[in-house]
Order: sequence, then C-alpha cells, then structure tokens
Amino acid sequence: MLNHYATLGVDPSASPEDIKSAYRKAARDAHPDRQGDDDKFRAIRAAYEVLGDVEKRALYDRARRAWMRQIGAVACSACGHANRITRRPAADEVVRCWHCKAQLREGWPALLDAQRQALASEAARVVDEVGIDLADLASDAVRAGITRLRTRLGLVPKPRFKS
Repeated sequence: MLNHYATLGVDPSASPEDIKSAYRKAARDAHPDRQGDDDKFRAIRAAYEVLGDVEKRALYDRARRAWMRQIGAVACSACGHANRITRRPAADEVVRCWHCKAQLREGWPALLDAQRQALASEAARVVDEVGIDLADLASDAVRAGITRLRTRLGLVPKPRFKS
C-alpha cells in the first residue's frame, strides 16, 4: 500500500496546515516545468488529494491500519512506514523502523501481536493455495496421532477376540 505520508515527507500526526505546506514545497520541487520528475509530481498530487481532505484521510488511515493488521506490521510514528517484525527481539533490544531508523514506540504486546497476525495471515494464505486437501490430511494425522497416544497410555481398551 502506498505511503502518502512518506510521499509528502510528513509524519502521520501532521496537521492539515503541515500537509498543505509540505505539498506546496514538494510540488514546487518536483514540478515538470522546473525540470522535475513528472511521475513524482503525480504521486505528490495524488497523496495530497487523499491527505488534504479530512474524510479521505480518515478512510485512508483506517484502510492502512487494516492492511497493516492483515500483514502483521507495525506503523512507525515518525514516518508512517509499515514494519514487519520477522523475529522476536531480545528483551533489551531497541526495535527501529527499517526506513527512518526511529525507535518504534509500540510495546512488546503490540509487537508480538503483529508477529502472531503475520503468522496467521501466512498460514491462511498457504491453506488457500494448497486447498482443503491439506486440512483433511492434517486432521487425519492428528486423529491417528491421538489414537496412538491413547493406546500407549492404555486409555483405549484392547480389542477382544472371539475364539
């Protein structure tokens, strides 16, 4: 998902005035009439169309939060980039944004929740790709394993043979 905040160079908590000021500066620097990049100018204009309107910005922020939950990412409060937590950090380790290197302010519960969500999303994607056959196979394997375990523990009566 596009990060309109990074396109304009503002943080997600920027005021409407800050966004407008950043848009004007970025548009002036990237304008094609001033030897700027046309694609960059279009991206800046598209970002301002979303962030400059209060309702569109609220919709964008909700969609972005939902997207980050879906992929198991945590947003950087400084630049707004999505950071996927791919490993469990050490207890004394400072977790930083991959883009701006700012310290992520989320606590351990939020980071671990993001990891869990990423794992759940990946597992759902794999199940969707492989299909229901994998679920049936896993279910059969679990049943067989439980039956073997019950037999070893003596929880299942042994079959009686008729003579």
